[in-house]
Amino acid sequence: MLDKIVTWEKLMLRSSRIFFVALLVILFVQSLPAGASGVKKNGDLWINFTDNADDKSRRMPELRMSTSSTPGSQTTLINYRIFACRKIPVLYNQSEYSRLEVPDCGFTADPGNPTLPVRTIFLEFPPNHDYAVNLGEMKTCMIENISVLPSRPAPPETAEPAFPINRQIYQNNAYFPAGRILSVKIVKLRQRRLLEIRLTPVRFHPLRREVEFAYEIDLLVTFMAVGGE
Repeated sequence: MLDKIVTWEKLMLRSSRIFFVALLVILFVQSLPAGASGVKKNGDLWINFTDNADDKSRRMPELRMSTSSTPGSQTTLINYRIFACRKIPVLYNQSEYSRLEVPDCGFTADPGNPTLPVRTIFLEFPPNHDYAVNLGEMKTCMIENISVLPSRPAPPETAEPAFPINRQIYQNNAYFPAGRILSVKIVKLRQRRLLEIRLTPVRFHPLRREVEFAYEIDLLVTFMAVGGE
């Protein structure tokens, strides 16, 4: 009986040792730095723009539209409101960057340029009309001590070789991009003509290491009647 007790104690002691050794191995592997061209996420946080944005149900942005018409023209007011964005620290090529994510936004994908969240809006394009798109009122705030992650030709999870960063942008003493509206163009979807508007809430100043974040944006889109196409 005593031999069984001693054997059981030895098994428990051996199991404890194996557990602690495995734990130390896991901690050691997690502490290893990423390679020169590797990307490592170091944890993330939410930046809230409203008091109740901690509620996850309030993190999804709102897009509201209202349209008014007069003889020969139609105006749509678009209000885009962001309650929170996710800031993800990333170590790339031995430098610290941040990736800003907005729940309903995609991203720009120009390799070497800052990765910007992009919201794409589509409007029905009336036949025999021209258009004008203008920025209205905005509410902004500053995010300091941040360098926006450059876009890569492959997803961040892959271990691709390092690529050149666009120094003209990252060493420029100016905001990038210059405006919020990235592009406006007419696209066709089956038999429908749509106006595609791509805008970003982010303007990045590389030398100041700051972002001017527009958490509420108004757009005015006017369609004006013209002669035959």
